[in-house]
Amino acid sequence: MKSNGYPVFRAEIKYNEKTVRLLDQTVTNVFHPWYRLAWYAVSVALILIGIANGTSTLSFLLLALGCILFGMAPKAPSRRGSQLAYAMRGKTLAMNYSFYPEKLVCKTQQEETECAYEKIIRLVSSKNYAYLFVDKYQAYMVDFATLTPADQEKFCDFMNKKTGLDWTQPLGLGSINIYTIVRNLHSAGKK
Repeated sequence: MKSNGYPVFRAEIKYNEKTVRLLDQTVTNVFHPWYRLAWYAVSVALILIGIANGTSTLSFLLLALGCILFGMAPKAPSRRGSQLAYAMRGKTLAMNYSFYPEKLVCKTQQEETECAYEKIIRLVSSKNYAYLFVDKYQAYMVDFATLTPADQEKFCDFMNKKTGLDWTQPLGLGSINIYTIVRNLHSAGKK
């Protein structure tokens, strides 16, 4: 389907090890929070067992291991994310986005793909990025700093109107509040 006219917005992302890890973290926090909760549960269990066992070397090791796992839990990659980040070592994939009134067009050096706005199932925004989810494992990641025209608010309104979805925020255990949970659940029920 050929686009008529010019895109309403343009943006890009440079996928590298860092952005792939951020994308994986967001996918996990949005659609698979049980994965993070399992990390926290195991780490808390190890800490409690370590405390309950007194002052033995084993209790100290369990306590230390539990603390290390607890600290790693917010950034623990999924298996798929680890594989992608490993594959990206030292490499960069630039993706250019053109947001036309009727569709999103994504271009790399190798290919061009199109995505109808109706195919997007969730809109998630963080401070620096927008995540346009097409399923529970894949999203287009847009760097807000690269938007042309540089108007994040208008871009978010445009995507809201085109998809019929509300923007949500990724859940992180350190930033969970009841308002964010209710808003995300409400948005999940729309599609």
